[in-house]
Amino acid sequence: AYQQRIDCWCFAMSYKEQHASYHTALTDFLQVVECFQESEMLPCLLGIILAVGNFLNGGTNRGQADGFDIESLAKLEGIKDATGKDIRHFIFDLFLNRMNEQSSQFMEEIMPCMVNMNRRISKDSDGVEKLDKSAKIAFEDFDLCVTALHSDFVAKHEMMQMILSYFEDPADPFKMQMPKIYSEAKEKLDELLSLKDTAKEKYGQLL
Repeated sequence: AYQQRIDCWCFAMSYKEQHASYHTALTDFLQVVECFQESEMLPCLLGIILAVGNFLNGGTNRGQADGFDIESLAKLEGIKDATGKDIRHFIFDLFLNRMNEQSSQFMEEIMPCMVNMNRRISKDSDGVEKLDKSAKIAFEDFDLCVTALHSDFVAKHEMMQMILSYFEDPADPFKMQMPKIYSEAKEKLDELLSLKDTAKEKYGQLL
């Protein structure tokens, strides 16, 4: 029984740090999703990409498209001019330098996404420097972490209730403190689960 009591205390003393970390990450991730959902200038940029694509595909059955799959964006780097610059240089030169007001607003709108990116300089096999980018927060990682934390809470809460059923001393510190601590933990973790579900739903809508 002593080991079970220690396990309950350990969870009570440690879950807040995990909760705070996961809550911050999910809140930041939700802001990334919402910045794309609520952006007024993103359709403008996508419209430029569509127009360029239709121009390049002029004279074919793909030259009058009304839209494109998001996966098509990855193909832009493969379309290059005689100097080796890909079509993205042209698209962003047009957007950033000839549509200053719209591009400035767009950069403000997607700031949560920009902040969520890790950037580092590396070299490819030919020794050419390149910029590698990766997301700081991946929803899938924190989805698993929050689920695991909640499962741990459920197990420890059941253990706590079992331990309390054997207590006869009403002044025992475990009996006096643990129910309140676990009640607060349940409230915090239920709120964290709700935040996770909201982020997952909005992420799904965006995709």
